[in-house]
Amino acid sequence: LQPSPYSCENTPCTATTMIAAPRFIRRRLFLTATLASLLLVLPSARADGCPPGTSHTDEGTCEAFASNDSEIDYVSTPSGLRYLVVDGGSSEAQAARSPQSGQRVSAHYTGWTGGFDRGAPFDSSRRKGSPFSFVVGRGKVIQGWEEAISSMVKGERRRLIIPPELGYGDAGAGGVIPPGATLYFDVELVDIWDE
Repeated sequence: LQPSPYSCENTPCTATTMIAAPRFIRRRLFLTATLASLLLVLPSARADGCPPGTSHTDEGTCEAFASNDSEIDYVSTPSGLRYLVVDGGSSEAQAARSPQSGQRVSAHYTGWTGGFDRGAPFDSSRRKGSPFSFVVGRGKVIQGWEEAISSMVKGERRRLIIPPELGYGDAGAGGVIPPGATLYFDVELVDIWDE
């Protein structure tokens, strides 16, 4: 096969080369370039059907959130954990105490490594259909979770930004979480009970 005299295989593509090309080739190149530029501009489709800048809720709807962390007033703790209370729970729950060491809790969560809702989550109890359960104070979860859950009340929902030293550190986890990753979680404390 010999290259077409209208291709750019043997000579640099210039305006003169393209003018000499038949109309159908110019049209094909134009359409290809247009399609490629549209693919770069259009947001990628998500499995949960929500557009970028939103989060999928338990009720099957999409709720907006700020995608730029600097736009939101996060609370910073001395350890480096940052959080934003998205829903404070019911007034009855707010009067209740936070979970104590030795109590079992259940929580719904979705976790990302690249920022809230940036790319596919690395894990989500909501997608699995049941909350995650653990006993507080037994070291069964990362430090960032222990600290955050210990100060939440039943029904409360937070966005957590967990630095590597309160997450999986330089080791990462299971090939899913890279070494030194900051973790982003959307967490809802579903229930608290005595073990």
